[in-house]
Amino acid sequence: MRRIANIVLLLFMGAAPALADTAVPQRSPPNPAWIASPEAIARTRAIVANTKGTDGVFTVGDDGSIRHVQSRLLCPPKFPNVDFWHAEIFDSSLGPGSDIGCDYGRNGPDGYAISKLTIFATKVPDDLTLDQAFQHYRGQLLRVAPGAKSEGQALDVKNDGSSSFPDIRSEEFAETRDGQDYTTQILVAVGKGWVFEIRTTFEGASNRVVIPQGGTAHDGALAMGDRMMLAAAYVVLAAALAK
Repeated sequence: MRRIANIVLLLFMGAAPALADTAVPQRSPPNPAWIASPEAIARTRAIVANTKGTDGVFTVGDDGSIRHVQSRLLCPPKFPNVDFWHAEIFDSSLGPGSDIGCDYGRNGPDGYAISKLTIFATKVPDDLTLDQAFQHYRGQLLRVAPGAKSEGQALDVKNDGSSSFPDIRSEEFAETRDGQDYTTQILVAVGKGWVFEIRTTFEGASNRVVIPQGGTAHDGALAMGDRMMLAAAYVVLAAALAK
């Protein structure tokens, strides 16, 4: 099975008390790769302000993070490899803010998208199961990309039960468009009356990074970020779905 060596998150929050009583936790400095510039924050504010229907649905924090009021999902101001592109609001019979998305991306030198990440939050009946939700979104993806080939599980989360990270279903797909290989990944989690879907698409196979002629180490770092962004976005969901 061709897949990036199963990104595994070991969730061992319960191990923290094993530290010596005299240990003093030190706050790590913020990672600059996650920090939006003042210009980017201003651009995010403009995107949200100019998107129809965002009043009472999205708020933008001082750091550029985007809060979905109804689900409490907090979308980062950026990811290390993609920037915030759109605040998405879809029509819903359940009312404003019941079906939304935080959309991120990065363009290549030709101006076309080479990496995309979207985090969706949709209000659903309380009795909807995780398997039902996953099959729904998996079916959506295959209707849009019928030639996509399943590569199996996209993210393997090892949870000993002591953490608040939500259960998930995920899958990775490979497809070719106009001679270019792409990887698409979906991840679904359900809780507190909401279903969250993460969808990523990026150029190339998930287990191989190819830097084109003339490329730089930064290009390589961005490509590695593409292959890790599903796991990074999953961690973002933990706060909204804490058990």
